[in-house]
Formats: sequence, structure tokens, C-alpha cells
Amino acid sequence: MRALVRPTERGFCMTELAYVLPAILACVLIAPTVCSGSLAMHGYVTIPAGDFGDALGEDAGLANTGFGLGLELALPVGGPGLSWASDASILFNGFDLGAFKENAGGVAEVGWWWNVPLLTGLRYDAAASPEASMYGTVLAGLSIAKTPDFKWSGQMFDGYDLHAVDMDQEASFATSLGFEVGGGLVIGHDLDISLRYLNLGTPEFHVHTEVTTDGHTEARRITSKKSISMFLISVGLRF
Repeated sequence: MRALVRPTERGFCMTELAYVLPAILACVLIAPTVCSGSLAMHGYVTIPAGDFGDALGEDAGLANTGFGLGLELALPVGGPGLSWASDASILFNGFDLGAFKENAGGVAEVGWWWNVPLLTGLRYDAAASPEASMYGTVLAGLSIAKTPDFKWSGQMFDGYDLHAVDMDQEASFATSLGFEVGGGLVIGHDLDISLRYLNLGTPEFHVHTEVTTDGHTEARRITSKKSISMFLISVGLRF
């Protein structure tokens, strides 16, 4: 009888936030003093879309709903209400082991998807009332992504014998071009609520995998392309 799957999710690496948060704080303190634009900090709920959120199929990303942090700077250009916007975010999505649980035994440990889109483009604001305004954005740029690390230990049957197998898979970083379209509402000149669609293209990952079967280890390097897209629901403060 095969063992029950006991999936566990490793917490995302705190060192990423250790670098990102001081940079965001520095921008918050400095940017308003050197430009006449506006600065916003956002907290995101990230909802996978398309293949990125699928659980079945060769292109499935098996991503769960996640979270993120972002910083957006908007500088006035041209006519009234028109701004040049630049946005930097770090986004995390968990990995869904549901499909894996249906097809394998053993013990699995999995990390997080994470993406760092660096985007720039146009933003247009229009007054909705004396205390609120609406806006829309169209942004494009570069994204840095990483697939979850994955470890699995269990048994596999090759048709003749039962073998003890350990698998350790770690994906490298990959870059791609992406875009974002969205709109939002600013209430009281500082509370910013928005809905956005983010498409980060199809980055190519070079995955290093080590498979140990009955004590014999074999290393493999696999190229894998994954389509990444999601909806972002954000709540933030505008300065």
C-alpha cells in the first residue's frame, strides 16, 4: 500500500523582503521631496489566471491565490490628469499539490512561485467627486520570476520492482516581458483601491533536478516554459 501524501509548504524566503522593504521605505521618504508626482504603496491579493492557475495539463502552473507588495510612482506629463507611472512589485503564489496527491504517494515539500514585475507606462486620472477620483493604467516592462523549489520522497514501481526514490528540483531565475492594464479609485486623496490584470508572458526556466533511486543519484537539467498571468486586487496608500 502506498504512503499517504503529506504535502508541506515552505515559507517564502524572508531574505527577499529584507532587501525589498528597505528600498521601498527609502523611496517613500525621498521621492515626494524630489518630484511633484504621487507615490503609492500597495498590498496585493494575487489571483492566478489561465494556465498559471490550472491544475491539469502539461502547461499547468498549479499556482494558488497569493499576496504581494508594490510601489508606484506617477509623474505628471502632458495634459491634465495624464501621468507617467512606474511600478515595482514582489508577488508570491503558493503551489497547489492537489493534482500531485491524486497520482503519487510519499512525502512532498514545495516552495512558492514568486514574480518581480518592473513596469512603466501611462496613467490617467479623472475626478469622480470632490473627495474621490478614478484612474486607469497601461504599463509594460520586464519581469523576473522563479518557480517553486520541490522535494519528494517515496516509492515507485517500474513494472517489476518497487524502488525508493528521492527527487530534489530547484528552478533558476528567468526573465520575460509583460504588461498590466487596470483601473482604480482614490478616496480622500490617499486611499487607493484597484483591480488589475497582469500578464508576464512565458518565461523559460532551466530546472536542475536530482533523482536518487535506491541510493544512485542522477542529475538532470530540464528546460521548462510556463505562462504566468494573474488578477491583482490592491489596497494602498497614496502620498
